[in-house]
Amino acid sequence: MHPTSPEREEFRRYAWDYFQFHASQRLSTFNFFVVLAVLLTSAAMTTFQEKFFLPAAGGFLGLMLAALSFVFWRMDQRNQLLIKNGTEALMHLDHTVLYDQATPTEIHPLDLFRRDEANFLARQGSLLGPMSYRRGMNAIFSIFGCVGLGLSAVGVFLVVRHL
Repeated sequence: MHPTSPEREEFRRYAWDYFQFHASQRLSTFNFFVVLAVLLTSAAMTTFQEKFFLPAAGGFLGLMLAALSFVFWRMDQRNQLLIKNGTEALMHLDHTVLYDQATPTEIHPLDLFRRDEANFLARQGSLLGPMSYRRGMNAIFSIFGCVGLGLSAVGVFLVVRHL
């Protein structure tokens, strides 16, 4: 079944709004995480300074950073699925509109999601090739999680050392 032109426009608007909402939500959540993670890291590092020596607090802040990294990573995974739903809906709508104009060997220039996917996959193996948002964000979540665990270990070490 091919929807009529007004129906197609309505479906496209719905799919685009869905995609745009979740994509912007993902970036806003990630930005909030980065700000919060930097603040927690700075606060934890401050507790290890000589003038404000509270290593137990620093260790706790490190654990909090590791826990928040995990929670935000899990929320990001959910957002990825929601964005994928919107992407697949848009790809389907693009395919139904452009189906008659496509050739078997070429992706139509207006089939943006498929073109992007093909271009990304073609350059993926290169060290200096593009990195997906998923991989980049996962790396940042992992780095802050490890920093949090490291700060916790330093806090425990300093508490034990000063007993």
